Amino acid sequence: MEKLTLNDFKPRAVRKAILISLVLYFGKIFCGSSVIIGFAGIVLKNVGTEMNLEVAAVISTSMFIPSIFILFFLVDSWGRRWIIVLSALLTAVFYIPIAIMARFRHLWHIHDSFGIIFLGVVYCTTSMGVGNLPMQLSAEILPPKVRSTVCSTNMMIAWLGKFTLAYIFIPVCESVGMDVMIWCFVVSCFLEAVFLLKYFPETKGKTYDEIVKIL
Repeated sequence: MEKLTLNDFKPRAVRKAILISLVLYFGKIFCGSSVIIGFAGIVLKNVGTEMNLEVAAVISTSMFIPSIFILFFLVDSWGRRWIIVLSALLTAVFYIPIAIMARFRHLWHIHDSFGIIFLGVVYCTTSMGVGNLPMQLSAEILPPKVRSTVCSTNMMIAWLGKFTLAYIFIPVCESVGMDVMIWCFVVSCFLEAVFLLKYFPETKGKTYDEIVKIL
């Protein structure tokens, strides 16, 4: 195997691919799916769910299972670019009612099903793109020589980022309110959608040489 050098990172297409890959992995962290799933019971409690929180959490988290199978179909039929963009955009949209319910839950009574459904839909939209596709999409746009190094580095960043987010999630929610954290996820997903819409090329059915030309 050839030794990796700084010259391998100089081509514009390589640097752009690394930037896009980094955005994909940061989106994986700050879409918030890991903490929303990990603290599902606490989130549901904060949006006013009154039924057994363990049961409610199981119901909402189980909604993401079908989306994994749907993802395989959509990636091949719709293409990568629109799936990842729509995933980020829809995640941002469906976070909004969760943030509103978390802030104003004391002002009105909301049926338990609303929180469970919206949380379940967020699981679906993240798992169908921003939560599961960063590794595959990064591998498609990065040159083979730097692919393993960049992807492994980004995976380490994602792991550390998720760990940090899980560590601070509850203290931050107790300090400023869970709705503030949710709005941060909304902004993150929206910005990722805008960035990828502008800079991420459609890679479906293209060789790496063809992808390089449109990066």
